[in-house]
Amino acid sequence: MADNKFPADPMIDLRALQRTVDELVAAVSRRSLATASAGWVLPDRATPPNPDGGVHIYGNAGDLAVLTSAGRIKRIPNPGAAVATPAVMSAGSAPPSYSQTHSDQLRADIAELRTVLVLLLTSLRAAGIILT
Repeated sequence: MADNKFPADPMIDLRALQRTVDELVAAVSRRSLATASAGWVLPDRATPPNPDGGVHIYGNAGDLAVLTSAGRIKRIPNPGAAVATPAVMSAGSAPPSYSQTHSDQLRADIAELRTVLVLLLTSLRAAGIILT
């Protein structure tokens, strides 16, 4: 806006003032979708329309979600439960001839691996990383 208090055409100042007011109103009325000064904060919102291409990342019911252009909603899962590493195999090398003890150790090793596998699958399912 001009500094001249008595312009030849007051409409010039009036138009400049109106532009400034419009810009300020637009700036104040814009609502930020996310803030990142202390990490990203995405407010919850309803599922958006499918994007024309790529993905739309948004928050919904406290979860981070991604909507693909194909219309699929993918939730980013929470970490699953911890699964212990199986113990070192106890069977060792095969003996030169049949040994019931060696066979029992192999069975025990296989049973332990199965137990750990079941726990891992359960953890992955609970976290939503795999379905069934």
